[in-house]
Amino acid sequence: MTLLEEIIQNYLSPISAKKFPLLEDDKKKDVILKLISGAVFCDAWEAYFVYAQENGIPLTDEMAFEAVHAVGLDVFSVHLWIEAARSCSNRENRLEIYHLGLSVPLYERYRLYEEYKAYNDGDSTKLIDANEAFDKVLECERWPDRYAHFCSDSDRVEVRKQWISLFQYMKDILENGILEKEIQIRRMILAYRQMCAQLPEDDSCWYDYCLFLLDTVGDKELALETALGGLNEVQNNSFALQNVVNILYSGENDSTLLDVADKALFSQRVIGEELAHTPSGMNKESVKRFRRIGKLAASEGVHDWKVYSQWSMSEHLIVKDPQMASKVLENGVVCCSPSHADAILLQDEAIQYHLAQHHEREALGYAEQQVEEASARHDVGRKKAAWNRLVSTENKLSLTLSKAEGRRNEVFPRSQLQSFLEKVRVGCYLPCSKEELHWMQFLEDFEAKKSAEMDPTFQWMEVPREKRLSPTLTAPVFFESVDESCWPALMIAPNLFEAKESDDPDAVVGPREFCGKLVYRLQVDKSTKARFQREDQVRKARDLNSSSLGKPESPFGRLIMLLKERSFTENQKQHLHILSLEWIITQLISSELNLSEILNKKGRRT
Repeated sequence: MTLLEEIIQNYLSPISAKKFPLLEDDKKKDVILKLISGAVFCDAWEAYFVYAQENGIPLTDEMAFEAVHAVGLDVFSVHLWIEAARSCSNRENRLEIYHLGLSVPLYERYRLYEEYKAYNDGDSTKLIDANEAFDKVLECERWPDRYAHFCSDSDRVEVRKQWISLFQYMKDILENGILEKEIQIRRMILAYRQMCAQLPEDDSCWYDYCLFLLDTVGDKELALETALGGLNEVQNNSFALQNVVNILYSGENDSTLLDVADKALFSQRVIGEELAHTPSGMNKESVKRFRRIGKLAASEGVHDWKVYSQWSMSEHLIVKDPQMASKVLENGVVCCSPSHADAILLQDEAIQYHLAQHHEREALGYAEQQVEEASARHDVGRKKAAWNRLVSTENKLSLTLSKAEGRRNEVFPRSQLQSFLEKVRVGCYLPCSKEELHWMQFLEDFEAKKSAEMDPTFQWMEVPREKRLSPTLTAPVFFESVDESCWPALMIAPNLFEAKESDDPDAVVGPREFCGKLVYRLQVDKSTKARFQREDQVRKARDLNSSSLGKPESPFGRLIMLLKERSFTENQKQHLHILSLEWIITQLISSELNLSEILNKKGRRT
């Protein structure tokens, strides 16, 4: 990068103004105009006066006033005041510049006073008294080095701390200081601009400047312009500045100031920055002002949870008062009760705070309060979230006798797998592989589906004797008589499934009557009486060694016995092949199961 490009890129830096004389003469004209446009350091205008004298450019009174109005409040601008006064052709204008310069704090201010005394022999007693008062102010103010070179981030942080310490002192003497409040505010605005010019990539500098313009100056337009300029410098990579821009744009058409909650947040942030960078660690007056902002917001009914959360965190981290932080959270939940969402968010903050402090009773108390408030509403999602928060709180506390999970399962039943994963999960990690997890999930889904399905119910209907299963025949069909001896034996396949207890004919069924001391008397019903009779028959058959009392024959068994010894001719076999199975079933259902007699009747008809 060439020297010209470096100066143009950092035209607000005082280092660029010091390097300006090193440029070639033909390039200085455009560069000097760039340096004085929006200058925040006196070095740029001093370079302009030197350039004008070297090139014979006349300096007017208007140019002199413009220079001192732009950067005349810079504490190192005494040489600029002297040059501006010398360039004035009008005596009144020159005296006015002397008086203006002697009414603000400047380092080496005696040089301007000597110029004024040599030019005017009037009474200067008041100016001498002001000199002594301004010297006291400059002794307490510690201005950072504007020509510092940043070799690392630690150098930038050190300069940033020096600026914060300077602003803290300037704010402390803003109300009851030696300088007038208006002059002090103008000095602070110039100091903020110098800080932003020296640290343009630090968004906190731009954010502090915006807060000062909103809280102290009350200039929303300048604050918006500053925030947009800061976003341009940090390449839109600042949530804080973007938030300021959104708030200012949203209230652009509103004639009123920011609402109480936003004003409280801004004021808390400003004073919190002061407390965080106080050398002694704590300033009692600043702490009182900080707490007064939160109390005022609570008295005005502010239910924005961010106000009380920011207050509590500042009490804990900056003021180092954990009891006050806990009290702020407790009272803040009460103040946020009109807004259910804000109350939940602040309760979550309170739970996290007490978990970090290992306060078991307080953390569980806020979690139980969330469950109570959610149970009174008809929002199932918030109920589940409240119960999950309670279970999570107990797990983080590592309680040995945790009961919240059982209570939650009673209200919202959960599967065993979900409960298992919730117990053993460590962050995003599980104590098993993905395949094992999928297999466990499959087994759980399979069992759930299996238990949900019901066994099919079969309803049997007794067919009347007159009803036919086969379709009605259009023409009569005649069959020849069949020789029963030709029928082969019908082999029934064994049943592969065991009968249920309810289907077992020998099972003891029926109600029982309690007779005292574990003695029950069976009440004999029809099924039990039939079982007794079957048992008697089997017992008699076993004693007589006879098969005459076997089990009753089934219709198919009777059919086999009747046709066992019959033989068929070839013609009969051909008719049997075309025999309708539906006709046989119809005859078995509607007749007396005497198939030989039916076949003989059919044969006689033919």
